[in-house]
Amino acid sequence: MLASHTNIKVLEAQVSNLYLNFLLSFIISVVLILTLSFFLIKKIYKSFILQTEQEIDYLNEQIINLTALNNQLNNQQVKINDSYNEQIKKRITTYHKDELISVSVTDIAFISLQDTVIYIQMFDGMRYVINSSLDEISKVLDPKEFYRANRQYLINIRAISSILLYGKNQLKLTLKPDLKEYVIISKNKASDFKNWLEQ
Repeated sequence: MLASHTNIKVLEAQVSNLYLNFLLSFIISVVLILTLSFFLIKKIYKSFILQTEQEIDYLNEQIINLTALNNQLNNQQVKINDSYNEQIKKRITTYHKDELISVSVTDIAFISLQDTVIYIQMFDGMRYVINSSLDEISKVLDPKEFYRANRQYLINIRAISSILLYGKNQLKLTLKPDLKEYVIISKNKASDFKNWLEQ
């Protein structure tokens, strides 16, 4: 009985020792797992921060490139506008009998081709001859103010008295000062003419 009692004490001591070893192993495992998790999370976080910084640097570089491109486009647009404005004339030189006359473009009602002669019709009723072709003149007049209606007429928007429907999708214009004939806008140009009116 004494031997069995001694065996029980030995067994209890071994169980207690096993329990302590298990508890110690468990605590060490938890500490190791937490430590490894901490370092793993720290590494992932650093990687994430590095990737985010690289993306921010890339986006900043793209913004700088786009800003530079935008500035170049703005400068180019300014040059185009300046070039365009240099081509647009405010006055045109013409002839009246033997006299050279400079007329303001804003005073021109329309320019017409009649029997191979180009005439400038003014709002005040005066009419002058010019040596340029309608194509040449249309290039130096403001396209918002003047429209090439057909092969015979280049008209000022302020000279249009009325617009009538004519035939199949054509337009018939009456101009001021009064013209003996109508100015016809072909069906091919009718849509373009309407867009011009709405500018």
